[in-house]
Amino acid sequence: MKRITAAIIAVSMLLAMAACSSGSGAGSEPASQAETSSAADSSGQSGEEASSEAADENGLTKEKYDTMTSEDLLARIKDISSVTADEYKDLIMTYRFVDIVDDEEQVNYMGLAENITDEALKGIEYSARPDSGDYIGDLLASEYPQVRGYGLSMMSSLFGVSDNNLELAKELLKTEEDNYVLYCAIDALSNELKKDPSIAEFAFRMADSENPKLRFRAAIAIGNTWSQGVDGTVDKIIGMMNDENETVRAEACQRAGKLGDEKVIDPLVEVLNDESTPTSVQRGCLDGLLTLWYDYPFHEQTSEKAYKASMDYYKATPRTDDRPYWSAVSLLSSKADTKYDDWKAKATYFDTEDLYNTMSDIIKDENANWMARTSAIKVIKVHCTEQQFTDLKAVIDGLSDDKAHFVQDAYETAASEE
Repeated sequence: MKRITAAIIAVSMLLAMAACSSGSGAGSEPASQAETSSAADSSGQSGEEASSEAADENGLTKEKYDTMTSEDLLARIKDISSVTADEYKDLIMTYRFVDIVDDEEQVNYMGLAENITDEALKGIEYSARPDSGDYIGDLLASEYPQVRGYGLSMMSSLFGVSDNNLELAKELLKTEEDNYVLYCAIDALSNELKKDPSIAEFAFRMADSENPKLRFRAAIAIGNTWSQGVDGTVDKIIGMMNDENETVRAEACQRAGKLGDEKVIDPLVEVLNDESTPTSVQRGCLDGLLTLWYDYPFHEQTSEKAYKASMDYYKATPRTDDRPYWSAVSLLSSKADTKYDDWKAKATYFDTEDLYNTMSDIIKDENANWMARTSAIKVIKVHCTEQQFTDLKAVIDGLSDDKAHFVQDAYETAASEE
């Protein structure tokens, strides 16, 4: 049992660290090596400059690191089956030689470039690793932001951040100014706002940062089911719906519904009703509204007001290629069979006849985006009766506009599926 528990914790740590090391982070691919920038420590000296001037106890420099393999790094460990805290810490310290990926165009990502330290760490069995409590404090005290960021990313687990690690993080954040470290911190502490008021204050501070990447991560931390009931979260996420950055706005709108508070509905509708609202933000708004009344895949929350607001958006005319945005329609095309019926019994406002008529109107509207029309077919297939779906065929066959063949093909595909 102890070994299984350790494995679970290890897997969750790997997932948490992805955003602050090489590989994927916050839902996007990392930038190429040409797009990376050198890390800057709190003194303003680049990570590359600092690490080139100073070698570790074994004489390792960035120039030498760049010629090595992961096997070379592992060869520095005396016994790979039982790694000491100092050996493991020294291996992690080699992250200081790795460039930070900070492409201005990727608002939803900041991490480390592809590197051999990642590979070396994967080569050490979890049972052979020392307790992180023996060295994590040293990582957070490092002069290198790559190392401090990694130390923070190690704190997350399926069971949350431990009280001891939370105290270490709070102490670091009193003086931390490096954007990469702050990014790793808001990522690692996203589920801890309810646990400690100072973490909530930190998240709010990141929401007001000049750096859009920090605001993006703050939106995820604030608009979070774990943050429900925390003072200030609802007002803060509402304010972020008007962020100057489109990616941040979309994320804030999408996350708003997770707070389970109908106070966010009117602001979401206001954003939706603005014809200048970008399509990505429209989808975010619908996602936020649907979380309140449909809540796929959990099907736990219900809100008649949010339901009506969503249907008003789908019904609005004249329709265009951008309204309703096709993926805002597709959000309703899935359900969790094991929970759906229980949810539907509670959601007495959910009118499948009205839904059928609304989606049929979208399908028939030649001005609507053809993908929105095909998505509407899937919505009817999922939520309406078999007879209604059969009756829809007459509507589909009667279409004659230049995009009708896409809609007709989509119907035939849906009809052939179980």
